Amino acid sequence: MGNPSPLISVGVLSYKRPHLLCHALDSIARQTYQNLEVIISDNGSNDPGIREVVAKFTESHPAARVFFHEKNRGAFWNFRFALEQATGPLFIWLADDDFWSADFLEQLLAARKPGHPSLEYSACVPISLETNQTGTPVKERSSEQRGLRNVFRQTLFDTDSVIYGLFDRAVGAKYAPLLRAWPVPAYCRKRFPTVEVDFVSYAFLYGLMLEGDFFNASRIGGMHFMISAPRPSPERTLPGPVGRLVDAVSVVVNMAYIHILLSGRFVRAAILARSLPGILFAPIAAGYLFLRRLAKAALHRLPFSGRRGQ
Repeated sequence: MGNPSPLISVGVLSYKRPHLLCHALDSIARQTYQNLEVIISDNGSNDPGIREVVAKFTESHPAARVFFHEKNRGAFWNFRFALEQATGPLFIWLADDDFWSADFLEQLLAARKPGHPSLEYSACVPISLETNQTGTPVKERSSEQRGLRNVFRQTLFDTDSVIYGLFDRAVGAKYAPLLRAWPVPAYCRKRFPTVEVDFVSYAFLYGLMLEGDFFNASRIGGMHFMISAPRPSPERTLPGPVGRLVDAVSVVVNMAYIHILLSGRFVRAAILARSLPGILFAPIAAGYLFLRRLAKAALHRLPFSGRRGQ
């Protein structure tokens, strides 16, 4: 049997949202499980409000490790950095616009079973701070043992929400190099701002699912709250017929390009996991995700988009 109360490293990802960061840090302070290593990594905010919130937290948690980076190096650079600083056997990320119920970590730890390294996650619910009302829970995926079926379920699930679950730090560190923004042209980043981060975390999860079990702990308890807030939409002049055609072609080309790269990262993850079935399934998974997202873009006439990063 392992240590019944292992150290959990919590990587807090911060960027320019001090009014939300305080909720994330407060939820850490309220956890019923307290054997925690807290790592706060601010991605170049240069906001005095961030430092004030962090200073207040460290008054009562002096062991917290805080990093204020001089410039923003990208969302997934921050993910990797927080993971690289961790020393506990278990690790979990917490975004600055999320927070946990008081029993969240305790319930995730209770869900862990001996055997293969695993990823545990619970229910995620959007919440409005203004009204204190919760929205429709984020879709969940079922539990599964490691291997190709686990990867297949994750591919059909087609979301990276479970990356905010609890996993073995050493296993996650193996796949952390896959958390890198896509090399896309500047004009593409300007026209479709999320293109650098869409699907980036999928290869990381691909490796975890090949190597470890997934357990959905929502029936046990513990809630992950995602703060919902209105975000301004960039003003954009509606293009004419030629502009719409150019947009459509750009979306298809960039989606195809990213999914070719994604297939390569899936293969790399499978090699790290020493899984021949994972290698063979990689182009199928990437191809399915491409066709699925292409169909959604065609139906909604919108570029594909992913979860927000830090």
